[in-house]
Amino acid sequence: MKKLSTLLLTLIIGITSWASHVPGGNITYECLGNNQYLVTLTLFEDCGTAFESGGNQSISIANDCGVTGLTTASLTNTIFQQEVSQLCLGQIGQSECNGGSLPGVYMHQWEGVITIPSGCDGWTFSYSSCCRNTST
Repeated sequence: MKKLSTLLLTLIIGITSWASHVPGGNITYECLGNNQYLVTLTLFEDCGTAFESGGNQSISIANDCGVTGLTTASLTNTIFQQEVSQLCLGQIGQSECNGGSLPGVYMHQWEGVITIPSGCDGWTFSYSSCCRNTST
């Protein structure tokens, strides 16, 4: 009975684990002219639980005009694991990014040029992650 109780407790604890590695991010754009936009996805990631790769990232694209055909875009990695920890300069070497125990944050960035069909001014760019930190 004792072994069964230990096994059940282990299973319950394993089932109730959460992933929270991404404290934030944003998408920005810059008009280049001729309906072309430089779109930039920036994500921030906890160094202690880092999992992002330097590969391409996809964003979703939607519009409120009924334009079809442009639903996703692949963005190329331009910055990978740049430390942007909010620590005093003298403590940076002690961040999780550098093998220490103080909280550390990496910044990652992806960019791509997207051509938006003319005649529609209601576009939405979005990104979704499995592992967003909780916030208040």
